[in-house]
Amino acid sequence: MTKTMGKVIEVYIPEQYKNGRLLDIMDRTNVGFKVMTYDGIKDILVEANELYIKRLR
Repeated sequence: MTKTMGKVIEVYIPEQYKNGRLLDIMDRTNVGFKVMTYDGIKDILVEANELYIKRLR
């Protein structure tokens, strides 16, 4: 994961597909962030795993 300095303006769960089928929102593992930086708004997608979730808490 790269370090990005800015202000988080939105957190969302993006659509995720498995075997061509849209996963239910509870089964998705990606988390998206819209971050306001000096260069403009950046859309950052990360895969949430157990270690990453513990860091966010």
